[in-house]
Amino acid sequence: MVALLLIALPLAALGFRLGVPLHVPLAVALFVGGAAYVARWSRGEAERRARERELPAVCEALAAAVRAGLPVVDGLAAIAPSRTVGVASSLHESAALFRLGRSFDESTRPVDDAFGPPALLLRETLRAFYRRGGEVSRSLDRAGALARQEVELREETAALTAQGRASALVLALLAPCGLMFSTLINPGGALAFVADPRGSALLTVALILEGVGSFWLWRLVRG
Repeated sequence: MVALLLIALPLAALGFRLGVPLHVPLAVALFVGGAAYVARWSRGEAERRARERELPAVCEALAAAVRAGLPVVDGLAAIAPSRTVGVASSLHESAALFRLGRSFDESTRPVDDAFGPPALLLRETLRAFYRRGGEVSRSLDRAGALARQEVELREETAALTAQGRASALVLALLAPCGLMFSTLINPGGALAFVADPRGSALLTVALILEGVGSFWLWRLVRG
């Protein structure tokens, strides 16, 4: 976002020097900033879902480590190297907090941050063992099976809604791409949207409406 501002501000200043009304580059900057925010959120969401897909394997690997004779805390550290960087870091941090004698909620917070709401299965399984003891490996296997079913359900839901997301993307890009095409085939007409005050006002309104519509479509299909 900072990089976009560093690029947009000089361009806005240049447009103002060339006689372009200030609200036009401002509307363009807001539209581009919104698109960048959505892209960053989508990338973060993809990373979060990738970590969620690791949860069943983490539960099963921890169960195997406990059956091999390792304490739960050592098991968390032992299975970390086989996981991706973000998940491995959270497992190492959680194991370190347990060893320092921190509270259960504080010690499992890195796992919650890594996996999000699905971490409830792993956390509550470990909480039950932490309070009452027992054979935690079987409970971890069940938690892994439930987590796998939840992941499969999320994947199926994402597949069923993929067409809606694709349609929303096409609708969001239709107006900007149409404007670029019109600029290429009729530069004089496109210049009227910048040189004429009425054209610039119409362009600003169109960009604002396009931004609002794109944001609304994103809110509808992001789940």
